[in-house]
Amino acid sequence: MQVYRLGPKRFAPDLEGIGAKKFGGRWNHVDTACIYASANKSLSMLEYSAHLSLAIFKPDLVFTTYEVNGKDFLQLDVKDLPKNWNNIPALKSTMDIATDHFKNKPDSLGLIVPSIIIPDEFNYLINPLSSKFSSVKVVSVIDHAFDIRVIS
Repeated sequence: MQVYRLGPKRFAPDLEGIGAKKFGGRWNHVDTACIYASANKSLSMLEYSAHLSLAIFKPDLVFTTYEVNGKDFLQLDVKDLPKNWNNIPALKSTMDIATDHFKNKPDSLGLIVPSIIIPDEFNYLINPLSSKFSSVKVVSVIDHAFDIRVIS
């Protein structure tokens, strides 16, 4: 199956989860490598837009498409998550989820989690340190002309 990430061109080749490791994210703490992707391109654009301001907008965006084996992911539904899982900023208990999963289940390629923007659509948290990570392939990297009306 294919999953998608929208981001600056310079980060497209990242298969190490460097950004999430350096800064943490909703589902992981700092020092936990993670590649955030979405089930479809439109959700990946919404997720990217939620963290964007015109002051820091960079026009060199690309969609990176990954091929992953969906059977190697554990899916979590809203009912499986801590209360207030969608708080902004993210709670420690939410950040513990991928951090603990990646540490305790190295054979799992990652997690499928609901988006806080559209909870019945899903994001993929890919563990680059998984024993199954060699199965992840970058299928394509395609330039994307971002329509700034999305954030203006």
